[in-house]
Amino acid sequence: MHKRGMTMVELLGAIVLFGIIISLSAIMISVITNANAKIVEQSRANTEGTLLTALIDRKIRELGPTNYTTCVESNCIILVKAFEYVPDLDLGTIDLVVYDPVQTLKIEVSSEQLLIDDEVQSIAHFTVDPTSSVIYNINGSILTYDITIIFVGEYDHYTFHYNKTLELLDIPT
Repeated sequence: MHKRGMTMVELLGAIVLFGIIISLSAIMISVITNANAKIVEQSRANTEGTLLTALIDRKIRELGPTNYTTCVESNCIILVKAFEYVPDLDLGTIDLVVYDPVQTLKIEVSSEQLLIDDEVQSIAHFTVDPTSSVIYNINGSILTYDITIIFVGEYDHYTFHYNKTLELLDIPT
């Protein structure tokens, strides 16, 4: 009579093969988990960056700046609204309204934070890179400014730009 069964070598071979399959599976799960974490971080950065640039754009549109002034600090710009034309529908006229004091909007990148009118903007899951900047240039009566915000995450850096031009206007007489 022959006894059917596994030899010790066959058993050891099966255990080694099973161990290899388990370790490859663990590596694949680790790679997939890391890739998923990077994708989640990138998605969060895109959401935060889009919301932040939309906030800046909304604040600037609400102000309707006509000029600017420089800040004492670097990485800062103060947009100014000195006047506006307001339609009077009852009289059918357009009236000039001059603001005294002028209305302002201060945008600043300082100490790894973005400040709008000296209010720190909340940025979840990221820090603001110290190389983030507010740069502006004047060419004749045109002001061009670029706000660059760089988020630092666990896996990568994410850069967002907000560019705008403004025709500098003096108060009409």
